[in-house]
Amino acid sequence: MRLTERGRDYLLGILLLEAAGLATGASLFAALALALAFASLVSMVLLGLLAPRSLNVSVLDDHIRLFKRQEGRLEFSLQGKRDSWTSLEVESVASGESVETSVLSDGEHFVARVKPTKAGRFVGFKVDVRLGDAIGLFSVRRQVVLDRVVLDSLPISLLGREATRRPLPVVIGESPAGQPGKGQEFYGIEVYGEQSESRDILWKRAAYSPHGPLLARVREANSPESIGILVVQGEMGGVRRADCIDLQCEALGLLGGTLLASRLEVVIIGPDGVGRPARNDTDLADAIMEISGAGESPARGKVRTAGLEIVVAVGDFSEGELSHLGRRPAIFIGTRGNHPMDRYAMDFTGDEDLSEILGLALAR
Repeated sequence: MRLTERGRDYLLGILLLEAAGLATGASLFAALALALAFASLVSMVLLGLLAPRSLNVSVLDDHIRLFKRQEGRLEFSLQGKRDSWTSLEVESVASGESVETSVLSDGEHFVARVKPTKAGRFVGFKVDVRLGDAIGLFSVRRQVVLDRVVLDSLPISLLGREATRRPLPVVIGESPAGQPGKGQEFYGIEVYGEQSESRDILWKRAAYSPHGPLLARVREANSPESIGILVVQGEMGGVRRADCIDLQCEALGLLGGTLLASRLEVVIIGPDGVGRPARNDTDLADAIMEISGAGESPARGKVRTAGLEIVVAVGDFSEGELSHLGRRPAIFIGTRGNHPMDRYAMDFTGDEDLSEILGLALAR
């Protein structure tokens, strides 16, 4: 139990009245000081008896999803033993350094403003509650941990993807995959129209049938139907871990979003070895959030690499730790590791263009 600022002023007033009574010899001052002291004692005893040992805090929605740096609201309901002899106030709501929070209202129902500054999944909130006596002289603090509340902070790379959606340079043109054997293959024949190209017109057939419809070739890009992305995590800790996870989410958003825009399925395998397929934006956001909150895998370096095309390596790795990945395009976040093929690797700090990495993956 603590003495509030009003309580300190109240105690100072009692001392001044007692001093005035001693100085003047007036019993009125002493009696008034004794009455005020008795009132504060009664108020303190009532607070100690009526203040609950624990409080029940419920949340209207225990899973909230926002984009990074976007503000949201969490609505809480606080239930505890309160009456006219005690008061209750919510002092703060917190969920780590990467989430800015403030209490907008208090009482039985209150709202907290939340604003994540980094991408990732944040689990758990701490609610600090102050209970006071009837006249505000003493206070008791209680903390409630809401370990089931989940805040998903989506990367910005998913937010602006619709405005920049376009086919990859490596999947269009005469040789869409960048090397012989993976160009556009003959698929069929159609009647020449606005969507056809003049170079695809079957001129020999048109010469034999001058009065028939003008026919053209239909071509199909021989590109893969799905791309695998493997996320491996090295050593990282403290505030640096939040920064690395933030960049990991942004990189996965860029890679996965561009591949989905090219009508490719994305399979993201996290450090836990679980593959998460993504066929649309919602699947991709779910996979990114699940991986960001999965934590480090105890079986690092033993993930199956069959069918994987792109590696996202996060944190510090010892020499040779990634050698089992072979010649795969890789994105490094944090301290760069020892990749076996340097030309297939690049550092990612949030501003790099990942089209070259995607081109290398599609050309394999």
